[in-house]
Amino acid sequence: MSNKNQKIYETIGNKIKQLREKLNLSQDDLASKIEITPNTISRWENHVYKPRIDDLEKLATFFNVNLSAFLPDEYQTGDSPEISALMSAASELTKDDIKELVRYAEYRKVRKIIESKKIDKGEVNNAGHQ
Repeated sequence: MSNKNQKIYETIGNKIKQLREKLNLSQDDLASKIEITPNTISRWENHVYKPRIDDLEKLATFFNVNLSAFLPDEYQTGDSPEISALMSAASELTKDDIKELVRYAEYRKVRKIIESKKIDKGEVNNAGHQ
């Protein structure tokens, strides 16, 4: 695994652990709340398994954070003309519509990054959690 790929999964695992501990949850507690095995939580936190995008979405929803919160800082973006155009288009939306739009954009962003790392490595993920 390249250093950049490794950093992504280390950051994801570390963030899961940080958020879990902030709520004083055991791995068993978190696993039951998002309906996954405790061993999987442990393996994510120890960078053995790589969470799927839908697992990250469950975690983001549970912890009430943006999906991109699991990514290293270099994947966080500032304003661009495209972002400004999106914000202008969204200015008339309701608060709930904006939340949905943000969640979708975060989902697409993280999925693209994770999928590109699998392609870079030539990975095929048949097990679902590695």
